[in-house]
Amino acid sequence: MILPWNVSSAGSWVYQWPCSAPYSVGTPSYAHWTMQMSSTFYGAFNIINDATGQCLDVTASSMAQGAQVIGYPCTGNANQAFQKADMGNGTVGYVAVHSGQCLHVDASGYSHWAQINQMNCSFAPNQTFTVHGDDIGNYMVAGYIDNLSADANGIHAQGWAITPQAPWSWLALRTVVDGIVITPTYQATGAWRPDVNGAYWNGYGNDRGYNYTEPYVLPAGSHNVCVQAQSYGYYDTLGCSYLSGRRRHPC
Repeated sequence: MILPWNVSSAGSWVYQWPCSAPYSVGTPSYAHWTMQMSSTFYGAFNIINDATGQCLDVTASSMAQGAQVIGYPCTGNANQAFQKADMGNGTVGYVAVHSGQCLHVDASGYSHWAQINQMNCSFAPNQTFTVHGDDIGNYMVAGYIDNLSADANGIHAQGWAITPQAPWSWLALRTVVDGIVITPTYQATGAWRPDVNGAYWNGYGNDRGYNYTEPYVLPAGSHNVCVQAQSYGYYDTLGCSYLSGRRRHPC
């Protein structure tokens, strides 16, 4: 992704751009972005352009599909906070905290100037990105959500999570609803998953599963629910789903 190098004003659109092309290389680079932990939203990141110091921003905090992604002075607002969803093989998706939608290369375009916008998350190839030189990413969590559902007893999550650089460590887990951490109880990996051991990390993966119920009943309506795993002090998003809350009836 790149900000136009001939425009320094706030509000410039963000585009797709070849990683080895002019203005992608050198220091500072208009195509280099630094991920900084959000001080406002747990487990989320601000994505800051190295050349301008501006944050990646969903314009006007829009909730609309197709809303343009721009560079804008960092405000700490939710439309500048993104959660990482590990997609495996060193690739990630980025979920906007304010809308629950994903960064998206418009129309799956291959051109240099294809725009970056937000769309409902499908984690198709045009919504996955390869992270290079990210110190935080060096300890990204690999994992998957097999089941995420909600009922009158709470939120149910089942899957697996492991840190490739430290596969011997159990991972703390938490549940995030509409960008807010709601986990009142400690959750962690530890469930038996020999399939993970055999397929990925022989000798370490047997008990890297999780299967828990968070005793939090979703309010009525649709909510963006995410599961995050902690590695070396940082939380990575394993995945998110839109779940419907139950309408409570008076006695």
